Formats: sequence, structure tokens, C-alpha cells
Amino acid sequence: MWSSEDMIQELKNRGKRITKQRRIMVEVIANKKAGDFKEIYYEISKKDATIGQATVYRMLLTLEEIGAIQRVQGYVVNESYTLSRGA
Repeated sequence: MWSSEDMIQELKNRGKRITKQRRIMVEVIANKKAGDFKEIYYEISKKDATIGQATVYRMLLTLEEIGAIQRVQGYVVNESYTLSRGA
């Protein structure tokens, strides 16, 4: 299962900057384990009200692209993964 640190490391490996907002979003998504967009956005906005819906949606798409989450009637943290190490 992907942890928040695994997700952050993979984002770094893919050249993404790890901002405070990205860290908050990743931690909420990893800790929540599953939920639909509204539930995830609500939890994130409780931690930082300046993070917009579009930003959360883009992060969900990015995490889906790297294989950390998948959409199955909401988003779910993947149980298995292979973390690519450095390039």
C-alpha cells in the first residue's frame, strides 16, 4: 500500500516540486484510503482552505497516473505498487 512518503517520493522522482499544499493533499489522500472527490476535498479544505477544487482534482489525476490511487466508485489507495527508484 502506498504511504504518503511513497507518493511524495514518486512525485519527486517525476520532477514535481513538493509544496506545502501538495504535502497536505498527499497526506489526506493517503490517510483517507478511499473516498469520492467531495469527501477528499472536504478533508483537504479543513486543513488548508486556500487549496481549490481544481488543484485537488489535478493532484488526484497525477496520483492516478503514477499508480498510487485508482478510481473505483471514488478514489482508493492501491494495495500493491512498485516504487521506481531514481533515474
